[in-house]
Amino acid sequence: MISSLLPSASQPAGLLLGLVCLVGCARPLASPPVGSEAAECCQSYYPAATFKQRTTRQLGQEYQRLRQLNCRACKRYGGDFHQLMQELGTRLNGQPRATIRRTMGRPDRDRDSTLVYYWRYTHDYLRFQLAADGTVVSSWYFALE
Repeated sequence: MISSLLPSASQPAGLLLGLVCLVGCARPLASPPVGSEAAECCQSYYPAATFKQRTTRQLGQEYQRLRQLNCRACKRYGGDFHQLMQELGTRLNGQPRATIRRTMGRPDRDRDSTLVYYWRYTHDYLRFQLAADGTVVSSWYFALE
């Protein structure tokens, strides 16, 4: 039964069809969004102008949602994701380490008493360094490339 499905020398068209199907399956299913569609993929549910009116918990949940999108627009300077991270960095400065993890979720890197949350991978990120009193000090690292 299986041998009837395999191409033989008298069935070169079957082999060609199989290769075409294989190549077709190797292409990506969807291309990343571009233009205005890309900008919309990383928009916050809350307008940036209302961040001050939102609770830290709400902003933390929104950060975690946007973080999962992995959209090019999330890497735009001044975009919603960037502004949200800036607001959280300000609000969480001086808080206990556990509050950072509870609000922002698991860090991208946790090393040497520093929690790191990537904005633009290792080029630009928000970090929280443990202070002597058990709280954290927030700061940004910018590669300035």
